[in-house]
Amino acid sequence: MSKPTTLRPRFSLVLYVVVAVMSVIALAYCLVIPEARDSFAKVAPIPLLILGCGWVLLAAPKLVISSEQVAVHNPFVTTRVPLGRIDEVETRHGFVMYTSEGKVQAWAAPPPDRLRSMRYFEQKLTRGDGFQDPRIARDKFGQLRSSAAPGTLSGDAAITVRHHGAEASTEPITRRLNVVNLVVVVATAVGIALTLVLG
Repeated sequence: MSKPTTLRPRFSLVLYVVVAVMSVIALAYCLVIPEARDSFAKVAPIPLLILGCGWVLLAAPKLVISSEQVAVHNPFVTTRVPLGRIDEVETRHGFVMYTSEGKVQAWAAPPPDRLRSMRYFEQKLTRGDGFQDPRIARDKFGQLRSSAAPGTLSGDAAITVRHHGAEASTEPITRRLNVVNLVVVVATAVGIALTLVLG
């Protein structure tokens, strides 16, 4: 059995860490500096909102691809799809798997932004289309979409799933709520409410 591949947007994770550190500094400043304690109730809701919602939307989503299944950890629901249940993989609007039960979209594998797409096409024009791997999906004209290109989250996810291709299966697709993320959202709301009421 091979080691599972985990994909998550690196920029989102870095952004969350930077903003979380700034939020913690703002909260600590309001608690430690005597002159700022009076403004704690006015300032605290914003850092608390950033910490809670940032975790759920930026840091927690990920896509884990193993030789048996694809686990899509979206903000509030985790969906586990056995490889044999995947009928088709699409990358046009991010990584999407189509199954007999409908589609499963991965929050953590979006298509590249415009700048990255433009860089990809500039590279293709100057160096040629060097992506000859048959696992890379092309459109009906044989062209490679930027969202399916190696090095993009959606493209890497699609290539990895195609690499692990499996026989048709009847294993169930499972969905479960992300309890930790729900608790974080509720705790954030309660924390904001308490600071507003007690402040």
